[in-house]
Amino acid sequence: MQIIKGIRILLIINMIYLICTMQWIQVLVVASVLLVSFLPEALKFTTGVELTKFMNYFFIVFVLLSQWCGTYLRAYDVISWWDLFLHGLSAFVVGLGGLVILRLCDPELMTFKNQKYGLISIIIFLTISSSAVFWEIFEFVGDTFFGTNAQLGSLSDTMEDMLICVIIGIIFSFWIYRSLRKGKDNFVTKQMNEFMLLNKDKAK
Repeated sequence: MQIIKGIRILLIINMIYLICTMQWIQVLVVASVLLVSFLPEALKFTTGVELTKFMNYFFIVFVLLSQWCGTYLRAYDVISWWDLFLHGLSAFVVGLGGLVILRLCDPELMTFKNQKYGLISIIIFLTISSSAVFWEIFEFVGDTFFGTNAQLGSLSDTMEDMLICVIIGIIFSFWIYRSLRKGKDNFVTKQMNEFMLLNKDKAK
């Protein structure tokens, strides 16, 4: 986790520079990135649910791409496909969130033990799809109060973002279902198995 610590130190240095140059809105943006980076630790502390090392890194990278690069460096304005790219990437991040929700609702991991792969896939799909709504609310708040341009002032952009989440949610959840049911040894199943092992001893 030294890389994550290094990223946080760089964010703090970035904040100090912005404070010295009195760029207060940007200070809030970078501060939000720094705070969100602690969510995995907060999750473990409050619920006992622990993410795998890859999940932690992937989450941090996503936060940097969406907030630091997207908002602070204004990638949303410079790169036309940045928002769509992040929505596609967010489906995988939120898919991890689906696993966390499943772990919280099923502390004994009976869905995995009883091979309820269809239910697991549905939960992940619903989590990914519903996240699009909250994402658009988040973008709207940023555009309205912090002067960002994530929604590009367009209803079409909003609908495209929501559709991409639903489509990728279908593909991703179906892939998980097939991988689990057929016992395929791929990266996703390895991460899910590692997640189970990390949280197995914490089941009540």
